[in-house]
Amino acid sequence: MTVHYNKPSPFLDWQLILLGLGILLFVNMNQLGRWTQAVDYSLYDNYLQIIPTSANDQILIVEIDEQSLSLIGDWPWPRSYHAQLIEVLTQADAGVIAYNVVFSSYDSDDENDQLLAQAIEESGRTILPLYFDRLIKQQAISEVLPAESFRQYAGLGHVNSYLDSDGTLRSVRLMDRFSETQWPHFSFSSFLFNQPYAKPLDSTSSDVYIPFVNQGDFERFSFVDVLTGLVSPQQLAQRTIFIGMTATSMGDPLLTPVDDHGRQSPAVDINANIYQALANDSLIKPLSTSLSILFNSIVLLVALYLIPRLSVIQQLVMTVTSFIFVWMASYGLLLQGYWYSNGGLLLALLTVPFIWNLWRLSRLLNYFRHQLKRLRKSQGAEMFHLPEYVQLENEADLRSLLSLMDIDRFQLLPANQ
Repeated sequence: MTVHYNKPSPFLDWQLILLGLGILLFVNMNQLGRWTQAVDYSLYDNYLQIIPTSANDQILIVEIDEQSLSLIGDWPWPRSYHAQLIEVLTQADAGVIAYNVVFSSYDSDDENDQLLAQAIEESGRTILPLYFDRLIKQQAISEVLPAESFRQYAGLGHVNSYLDSDGTLRSVRLMDRFSETQWPHFSFSSFLFNQPYAKPLDSTSSDVYIPFVNQGDFERFSFVDVLTGLVSPQQLAQRTIFIGMTATSMGDPLLTPVDDHGRQSPAVDINANIYQALANDSLIKPLSTSLSILFNSIVLLVALYLIPRLSVIQQLVMTVTSFIFVWMASYGLLLQGYWYSNGGLLLALLTVPFIWNLWRLSRLLNYFRHQLKRLRKSQGAEMFHLPEYVQLENEADLRSLLSLMDIDRFQLLPANQ
């Protein structure tokens, strides 16, 4: 029997079209639903590790560290110590004093509070933090602001942190809204103090990614060393100074993409990183959804067009090539300050050849199964009579004869048929 098989044209293969549309829909919907979020996070963290980012030597961190706690005493300290530090930094002509400690209460009868308010007023360059919090369980979220006596002569900025689903801090909200009030981020407020005529940022209303320092570190001094004069005024002059808790027994450290072996970064370090990104204009913005969908569609349509026309080895080469192309394109966009979430597309490029070949194999098996049924049906309908000269003694002789003829399926009919 001769079997004729006409291979369907890849241009008119509706099954391939349905496969392509399904994969394309999944990848583009993933840009909105972020189903491959864990893959995207892992890719972003690895990208960030290989992009060299060095610390700005104009930024200085004054640490409230274990040494300071052991010499000055348990936290919280009398506010006269904070007042003294602000005075020292002001006299040294520091550019900005970003003091990441919330002084939410004020006692007019407390001399320490009076000294701190006076130091902030005379400095004229102090930035204080605020945050949004639920102070009492099941109560509405409220603003936690510095006391009026402290904030009236200080710049203000929020220090709210919005962690990703894996508990890592990758982005910052430069402007955060509470009720009808919009607050700049603590680092953004510090930057605007230094750069009052800086051009407006395009993405202040949305979250932007932080290019954390991964080479070297910011220069830092202990709180007690600055307070006691061990640090010279020349080392402090015209520098942006962030003061905050770094003691491991205190503070609120957070996990960031560049932390080693689970070591977390204190808030003061994170704020310094955000300030540096603002000063260097290197904050990373998410690539727009429309451009992401356009890029996904072009790459996938090209891959789906080529796959039916290539051998398995050629498909493997195409998959590796397209994977490297997407990886390099994402890396290039990141260097230009845009993050493209490419996890869905990379997974699709890896699985499309496998799905296509599995589908093609399934179709081939279905074809052979159909042909086998037709063959069995045609064999079952064939009937012939043995010639009279063939003398058989019994059914066993008949079976032996038919086996020689490669006939293993038969049925005996009455002699009159």
